[in-house]
Amino acid sequence: MANRSQTHTVLIPAGTPAGIREEAITLDQDFESCKGVAVYENSTGGIPSYKVGLKDSARTYQEQTHKNDWIIGTEVAPKDRYKPLPLPTNGAKLTIRTELPVAAVSDLSYDIVFLLEGKRQ
Repeated sequence: MANRSQTHTVLIPAGTPAGIREEAITLDQDFESCKGVAVYENSTGGIPSYKVGLKDSARTYQEQTHKNDWIIGTEVAPKDRYKPLPLPTNGAKLTIRTELPVAAVSDLSYDIVFLLEGKRQ
């Protein structure tokens, strides 16, 4: 079974005020399913914490939770770094929600990686 990862970089510029910021993406429809999600922080935005969540127009897959709920250390085997989270790959827009408790002091950036499985024929 063919697998692939799809990465989306979330970039929140310095000075972005506290609140929820949303970005819409579509997962690769050439795959049957998304089995899990991982987050890798690139820069903290000068703030100690933020929350990440995922939803689409039909449902919330993960309420916003502290970034540490998503970020798994690199000492864990690569296959175990993904939060088990089945998501649709049917062309629906998926919304990534980032909640800042305070304004970003510097640029905040993280990669959100989706583990896709089952290449459609």
